Amino acid sequence: MKVPQGKLVERSKGILALAQENRVALKPFGTTDEVLTQLESAIAEFGAKLALPRDVINRRKTLTSLVATEIKTLCTLLREELDPLIRQFEATHPTFYADYHNARALVDLPVIPLAKRQASRKAAADKKAAKAKAKVDRKAASAGNGAVALIG
Repeated sequence: MKVPQGKLVERSKGILALAQENRVALKPFGTTDEVLTQLESAIAEFGAKLALPRDVINRRKTLTSLVATEIKTLCTLLREELDPLIRQFEATHPTFYADYHNARALVDLPVIPLAKRQASRKAAADKKAAKAKAKVDRKAASAGNGAVALIG
């Protein structure tokens, strides 16, 4: 069936309503009220499960956006409240003060040297150029073979 998932439940409910209207005509085929009730509950269960993946995605996106907000709040709390409190220990507990500031220091990620980055980019460009040249050569070879076939 090439039916969008969102419309499956609607169509199933339409089929169920049609079956309920024609209950009497369907009895010889084994369609009883019990079967129709089971079908109705199965359609409702399917509809509920169909929405689950979307609900999970929405929940995850909401939590992700909340994490960013919490990180901003935490950074503000550290910068505006805890950092000023730690200053009072600068003279009395210099080791604690230094440890705190070392822990709060942002560590720079290792930087790839410029020469290595340029070499990597040049290698990628060379590889791309080689692929393009091979493609042109294949086209030229196939065009040349076709011309020979026409002459011969």
